Parts: sequence; C-alpha cells; structure tokens
Amino acid sequence: MIRRISGARSGASKSKVLLFQPPAGSWARGGLPKWRLHRTIDYMMDHLDRPLSLPELAANVELSQFHFCRMFKKSTNLTPHQYVLQLRIERARDLLTGRLPLAEIAAQLGFADQSHFGAVFKRFLGITPSEFLRSA
Repeated sequence: MIRRISGARSGASKSKVLLFQPPAGSWARGGLPKWRLHRTIDYMMDHLDRPLSLPELAANVELSQFHFCRMFKKSTNLTPHQYVLQLRIERARDLLTGRLPLAEIAAQLGFADQSHFGAVFKRFLGITPSEFLRSA
C-alpha cells in the first residue's frame, strides 16, 4: 500500500511517498524511529542516480549495518535494497511518460544498463518498459 506522509524540516514542507504500510506499532516496538526512517528515505530519494550501499545508508542514520538493516525491514517489511528498487521503478514510471529513451532513464536511475532496468521493471510491474509506454 502506498501512503503519503509529510514532514517539516527547516521550515520547508516535504511530501514523499512511502511504498509500504508499516506494521501496526512498528515504530514503538523495535523499528526505526520515524526521524531515522524519514532521513533514510529522503537520502534514498536524493541519491537514486547512483548505487547505494548498506554501509552508506547505515552511516547516514548512525547505526551499524546489521542493526540498520533489521530495523529498516521491521519498519517497512522490505529490505533497504528492495525499497530502493521500488523507488527507482516509481521514478521510472514518471520518466517514461516524458518519452525519454530507455537507456537514459536506466542511467538516471542508477541501473547498470538498459537490460538490467528492463528486467527489474518487469519483475515489479509484470510488463516491460516498452509495453508500459504502449499502454500509456
């Protein structure tokens, strides 16, 4: 389930899409605190154009890799890698409506190449990027 949340930082309002429905009470019972989850998601969204590593994400919220990964999964029901892939596919859907070449979209979203982008897109949506363009 997709849920919108917003938070204020430095007086500016931010709105982002969360690609999960957190388990009831997860923030109170062992998941990432909201501020760490929001910081992680903001960081992911700002750096989709390049590979994101687990040590980098964990360091961003000042946790060990193991602890960060466990807490992130408890909060989102997805691993950090799965969450980043979902963010990239959501952004790809927006970029595809702009009629950019598939290779350029793949490069903008940090995929290794166009075939990797196509395979991940099909795994998540069940259709290829070309089929998505034809249906749009």
